[in-house]
Amino acid sequence: MIKNFSIYALIGVLNTTIHWAVFYVFYSLNIEQSYCNLLAFMCSASFSYLANSKYNFRIKIRKNKYIYFIISMGILTYLIGLNSDFFELSPLLTLVTSSILSLFLGFIVSKFFIFR
Repeated sequence: MIKNFSIYALIGVLNTTIHWAVFYVFYSLNIEQSYCNLLAFMCSASFSYLANSKYNFRIKIRKNKYIYFIISMGILTYLIGLNSDFFELSPLLTLVTSSILSLFLGFIVSKFFIFR
C-alpha cells in the first residue's frame, strides 16, 4: 500500500499542477471559483485516472469507474469552490484545500472503490 500511495502522490504532483493551471486560466476570465475548481478538477482528474490506471493500479480503463470517480470527487471539489465563493475566500485557499482533500480522500476512493 505504501508503494501505491507513493506512485499516487507522484501522479498527484502532476495532477495538482494541471489543476492549479487550469483553475487560474478560468479564474482570470472572471469565472466563479466553484466552476473554476470543478473544471480544473475534471481536467486534472482525467489525467489522474488515466495515469493511475496504467502506472499505479495497473487496471484496464473502465468508463463506469471513470464516471464514478469524476462524480464522487467532483462534487467535493465543486462544494469547496462554492464555499469559497460564498465566504469570498482567496483562490489560493480554494486550491490548497482542494489539493489536500483530493490527495487523501482521492486515494481512499481510488484504492478501495475505483481501482480495486
